Amino acid sequence: MLVRAFRDKVFEEVDRVTHLVRLVNPEWLDDGPVRGFRFRQLLHHLLECMSGFCAALNAVLSGGLDGADKLRGALEPAVASVDDMLLRSQMYMTALDQGFGLLSDADLGKRVPTVFVPEGEALLTVLLGNYSHLVAHKYQLFSYLKNAGVAVGTRDLYVFRESRV
Repeated sequence: MLVRAFRDKVFEEVDRVTHLVRLVNPEWLDDGPVRGFRFRQLLHHLLECMSGFCAALNAVLSGGLDGADKLRGALEPAVASVDDMLLRSQMYMTALDQGFGLLSDADLGKRVPTVFVPEGEALLTVLLGNYSHLVAHKYQLFSYLKNAGVAVGTRDLYVFRESRV
């Protein structure tokens, strides 16, 4: 039950990310702030965020994710276009759907070695870290779009739920 709820929230965030990506003018890919990512670099980093979820799931699943090597290779070369980013993100989401589908709530406590904690930490901790990283960069993309003059607002960032009372 917890895995499914977390999966749904990750997918909701990626949906908002890809919505924002679709608002990027292809002519802006090499533009950006004086300090910080260019649009192309930010789109690529968003793929790295998605890849991080896949890596964490792959580490705890006994059979691993289908095509794990292909997923690692999907980060090269750099993002060529908005459509390229969206196509690669779909590949990661397919893998995440598979991975979350194989995960049990008990698996969330399994230890996963990371670059930062080689001895490992709970999968849930790793996934939550990846989640907050993705959300931070989603907001960064939102800010870039706003600064570029795109009319974006709160509904571009979040999913609003209707009251069911």
